[in-house]
Amino acid sequence: MSRLLSRSLFTRATKVFVIAAVFSFLFSVLFRALNSSYAVYASNTTIKSNLILSNFINPYEYRRTSIDTSQELPAAQLVSVITKNSSQTVFTQYGNVAEVLNSLKIKYSDEDIVIPALDEEIAHTGKIRVVYVDRKMDEESSMISFDTKVVEDPNLELGKEKVVQQGVLGAFTSRYELTYKDGELVDRKLVDSFVSEQPQSKIIAKGTKIIRKRVTLPDGSQFTYCETKSVKVTAYDPSCTGCSNRTALGYELKRGVIAVDPNVIPFHTEMYVPGYGVGVALDTGGVIKGDFIDVGYASAQERGQNWAGTRLNHTIYLACPS
Repeated sequence: MSRLLSRSLFTRATKVFVIAAVFSFLFSVLFRALNSSYAVYASNTTIKSNLILSNFINPYEYRRTSIDTSQELPAAQLVSVITKNSSQTVFTQYGNVAEVLNSLKIKYSDEDIVIPALDEEIAHTGKIRVVYVDRKMDEESSMISFDTKVVEDPNLELGKEKVVQQGVLGAFTSRYELTYKDGELVDRKLVDSFVSEQPQSKIIAKGTKIIRKRVTLPDGSQFTYCETKSVKVTAYDPSCTGCSNRTALGYELKRGVIAVDPNVIPFHTEMYVPGYGVGVALDTGGVIKGDFIDVGYASAQERGQNWAGTRLNHTIYLACPS
């Protein structure tokens, strides 16, 4: 009886031990499985975070799918990206230059210069440079001088002049295309040039109407004239430097011979010069230009006794044309 009882207790204890061992084994397996899953989840999450932070994965393109840790990730490239306003160095897994610039939200246009080319593979370069190109138009204007026209006016007294129309300057415009790279001017190209404003001629009316007048000479006689001029007057004689006893027209140099600028006073014009007397335009010279006359004497002694120095704004009287 006692043996049966002992055997029964041993059998029950054995069963309890076996059952406990089985449960312990199952629990151990389950625990390891759960722990492994958690480790994989934690590892995947860390990988995803690190990839995003390191620019391996664009967070805007990240999909909520689990990462297969058995799959080999593409190698990251270290790239320097330089623009006018910034310089940065990043790790990236993108394939070409355009993809890297787009991922960094760096804007550029078709006019801008990207080095290397947009389709260049990142594996072939360690640096990307963006040069911003800007083109502007510029205009420059220069003045065009006006000409002067002289017209005869039969209703205006001989020797008188009147401005009929004032001259107006014209304008010549040139257009240039300016090219800037990163804000610095690198090229200036002429595109077009044209007369933007036509000049307007100055018109002067010159009187031709003859009105005879008289002036009384020191001896009491009358000199008939039609025109007066305000001129500079000097005197000369054959002994002056560059002078001779013959005039440019071949006449003997003596008192009564006057050198003139024939463009102002025509040759053979008779005139009265106060302080000198009556003379005729029979000579000219290299220094005689404009409203300037040189009254002649036969000798230095005669000149010294009758004329001294230079007289400015001296009024002379020109005889009427024949």
